[in-house]
This record gives sequence, C-alpha cells and structure tokens, in this order.
Amino acid sequence: MWKQLVAAAGISVALITGTGAVTSASGADTSTDTFPVSFSMSSDHCSEMPAGSTVEGEGTMTIIVNTHTDNSGVTRIIGTAQASGIAHDGDGNQYRFHYANIYRTANSAQQPDLYNGTMVDQFAISGAGPVRVSNGFRGTTVENFATGQFSVDPIWIKGDPRTFPDLAVRCDPL
Repeated sequence: MWKQLVAAAGISVALITGTGAVTSASGADTSTDTFPVSFSMSSDHCSEMPAGSTVEGEGTMTIIVNTHTDNSGVTRIIGTAQASGIAHDGDGNQYRFHYANIYRTANSAQQPDLYNGTMVDQFAISGAGPVRVSNGFRGTTVENFATGQFSVDPIWIKGDPRTFPDLAVRCDPL
C-alpha cells in the first residue's frame, strides 16, 4: 500500500521505480506519480485526538523524485510527497488535511547500496469539528537498498506522528 511504503520507507524506493521518469539535460532522472489516498484514524492510536473520535479522509498525493548519479558513482535522491484532501469525523464535521514529506539521501561509491540522508515529515488536520492534529518529525535516515532495511533516527518530533524506531502509525496516517 502506498501510504505504508511512503511512511515506512521514506519515498526513495517507491519513487525510483515510479512512472513518468524523464532524464534532464543534467543527467538526472525525474519521476512524478499522482494517485488517490485515503486514511482512517482514531483516538485509540492518536493521542492528539479527543477521546472516542474517529476521522476518515480522502485526497490526492503527488510524489516527485529526482535521482542523479555523478561521474564517481555517487547517487543522490531527492523526493517530495504532498497530499491534501477532505476528511469527516463520526459526527459529520468536515476537515481539511495536508501531508508533506521531503527526503534527501545519497550513497557512496564504496557502499552503493547504503544510503544516508534526512527526512522531514508533517501531517495536519483541522476544520469545523473538535479534531485538531498537527505533528511531524525531522530525522536522519539510513537505508540499505540491497536488504530493504530502513531506519529513522529522530532529531525533532512535534506531536505524536509515529513510534520510533519501528515507525508504527500514531497521528500521521499517510
């Protein structure tokens, strides 16, 4: 599922294999993918929501990734993901949500499968009802493309987005 992949693996692996790749004059490959997203969240998992509340949302996500390998064999990946849409709670109140993720990573010529980088991830929901969620994190990342292992070491956390180190969903459902 895309939302699981984007959340758990940053956006690197999914985006490199995405559709619409274009090679620029600088030799960078750029891919863009736009698709529908949906989520359901509740106060059972999100400490930022009022007790007993649930919210379901639908919207559109766009992911753009730029991959460039230089002459020494170092590959740099910059990916962005943005989603927005409408959500409703169990009482029929309407909300707007916004999700954003920026992922920058690079390997080395000596370790081509090992990527080190940074990730910034944010999710917010607000509207006419009582639910207000605003959270995110910034962290350093390590990803091994050969084994699929991915980790985030948080530098800054706002709210209750995910658990670390396992990245289980809390108040950031995308």
